[in-house]
Amino acid sequence: MEENENPTGFIGGETSSTHNINNSIPQAEPADNPWVEALSDQIQSSDSTTLIEILFAPDILDELNVLEAANPGTYMRIRQACQAQKIPVGKLEAAMRERKKATERARAEGAAEARRQQFYAMQGSMGLPLPAGCAIPAGYRVEPGETAKVDPEVGSIAIAPAGLAILTKYCDIDTERTHVQIGAWFDGANTWHTVDVPRQTIANTTQIVGLADYDFPINTLNAKSVIEYLAGYETKNRRAIPTQQTSGHLGWQVSHGRPLGFLAGPETWIGLKPGEDVRFLPANPGDGQVAEGFTSAGDVDAWIREVGLPILQYPKAAVGLLTSFAVPMLTVLHHPNFVVDFAGVTSQGKTTAQRVAGSVWGNVDESEPERNVIQSWNVTQVGASEMGRILSGLPMIMDDSKTARNDKSVTQTLYLVTNGKGRAKGAKEGGMKAAPTVKTILISSGEKPITQFTKDGGIRTRVLVVEGSPFGVVDDASRIMVQRLTTSCADHYGVAGPTFVEWLVNHLANDWKTWTQAYHTAKTHYTSQAQSAGKGRLMAHRAFLETAAALVGQALPDLARGIQALLQSPDWDDLWTAMTAQAGDPLDAQLALEQLGSWMQSHIELFEGQRNPDAFAPTEWLGKWTDDQIAVFHHAVDHQLQEWGYDPQAIIAQWRSKGWLCPGEGRYLNPKITIMGQRGHNAYVLSATGKTIALTNSESTTWDDDAEEEVEVVQQGQEDMAYPF
Repeated sequence: MEENENPTGFIGGETSSTHNINNSIPQAEPADNPWVEALSDQIQSSDSTTLIEILFAPDILDELNVLEAANPGTYMRIRQACQAQKIPVGKLEAAMRERKKATERARAEGAAEARRQQFYAMQGSMGLPLPAGCAIPAGYRVEPGETAKVDPEVGSIAIAPAGLAILTKYCDIDTERTHVQIGAWFDGANTWHTVDVPRQTIANTTQIVGLADYDFPINTLNAKSVIEYLAGYETKNRRAIPTQQTSGHLGWQVSHGRPLGFLAGPETWIGLKPGEDVRFLPANPGDGQVAEGFTSAGDVDAWIREVGLPILQYPKAAVGLLTSFAVPMLTVLHHPNFVVDFAGVTSQGKTTAQRVAGSVWGNVDESEPERNVIQSWNVTQVGASEMGRILSGLPMIMDDSKTARNDKSVTQTLYLVTNGKGRAKGAKEGGMKAAPTVKTILISSGEKPITQFTKDGGIRTRVLVVEGSPFGVVDDASRIMVQRLTTSCADHYGVAGPTFVEWLVNHLANDWKTWTQAYHTAKTHYTSQAQSAGKGRLMAHRAFLETAAALVGQALPDLARGIQALLQSPDWDDLWTAMTAQAGDPLDAQLALEQLGSWMQSHIELFEGQRNPDAFAPTEWLGKWTDDQIAVFHHAVDHQLQEWGYDPQAIIAQWRSKGWLCPGEGRYLNPKITIMGQRGHNAYVLSATGKTIALTNSESTTWDDDAEEEVEVVQQGQEDMAYPF
């Protein structure tokens, strides 16, 4: 050491000790080490308490260990001097031994770690960057361009012309099934060539050969050897291989009843806690394509300024925007799925309203159909079911219902969304497959209301039909607005929705009861004003959307004033009056009776009492029509209703319940009528009200869906609320 180097900092210090011990230090060897001389001086001039603090310091213990090994005589001088100063030499040397062991242990561990880092992380001369802590199993040599088995007698036996390794394990939080990421490093490459496959693939010689489709050097000749190597690799590195939680769908991610966070897109994870990330892992390329459009670009402030605020000035278009924001709240507020349908002739802005709704979560640029959140109605039922499953927690946006394969496919998709569950199917191995669950809101568009694709009345109370132009009068001003919105949505997208969800996640634990109470209060308010159960169900959707809209205003304060102005405007109330009007006749029962009346009048000569007396009698009568009675045979009515696409049994039941048909006598549902002098014919006989509806198409007749059914009013205290997940 140089004289000015003093790790202890004690040379030259003043002490109270005046005991000179120079004569007690042996002079057998010259003390030519400056550090030794400095220590000797310090021992002479310091008291025992100070010396103990100095001598037992780790760096001094290291120096003493070096001195003892290199110059035993000098060390003995120091030792005797310490004894003279009443220093516990035995304890000092014990501390020196412990320090020496610790130093040697740390040095050995450091050297071992250096070797591990060199050999495992970069595999030394083999040059493969394996995951930290992973190593090649014994008996194998892996390097860029080759995986080989090392045999002590034969030598190196090539298995595959690429370095192979398991890079990551994926565990699905819903199914608990495991996937693995296999990597191949080819000679001359500068990165891993990877593929994600079910774990069973690397355990089956038949299935692993399928990796050849992904340019992996595996065939029927080396499949068994590759599986043996990968099994050994996995066993050796079971705890070291990185493990990632995955999910096959977007939206809320829940594991064993515990929420982990929200996948707003394949690359957009919003977690409740650090370290519990979930990655989207599509089961196939088709699943990945459905989710690929949920990405982001641009700036949220620009989106609010150029898209959010302008659209809130148009109540019809704003329904789509608020609906898109609200989808994550379905789970939080326990609200059922429903449908929003923009209906009207072309070039009125329906698709633009959908683009605005879609821009909340992702790309809506029509020039990129392969990565777009807006899907086509031209999809199979299985495709629609899988789409709903993947987008559970995000809006399902489908454009132009006239492109659907047929009316049945539209009806089946409506059932899928409104029921929240796909079709149950049997499994090959026996039993039932788990039916895909769907938590979404379908935002559709088409030239005619989507409710006209089905005669199911239950569907009507779950669909909000927005008819006409979403942007009011179609003129130059509205066309300019549509063009501006289209351009802005292509520049700024996928930023507002994740911002809203991040705010939800940060406030969920403390505020979900408050949100739920606000929702139930609004629901009670609106449903209690409804005149029927069907309208009450639609008005519950209003309570849901307005509750979600209020939260959007809190998460995105720059939107708050626009949202408040919208919800308080008379146009908003008028829109809901129009949208809920359809619930007045959910089964089209009145329309069906009007159609029947029109058909009867067009075939009036086939009714006794209305035909020309000079004409020949028909081979088959339809019924009897006199001033006192109008009766139609059962088979004729049932046939026509079915031909028109209605459910005859459901329609007739509604006609009866509303008093549009005359009741029969005794045990008979319908009266018996006399035709051509023959009594006992079964027929439906119209009541006075029924005749009015059938023959005059009276607009004054109103439908009261299940008049005797009371509108459901939900009142719930916070203590009774169910946790969202």
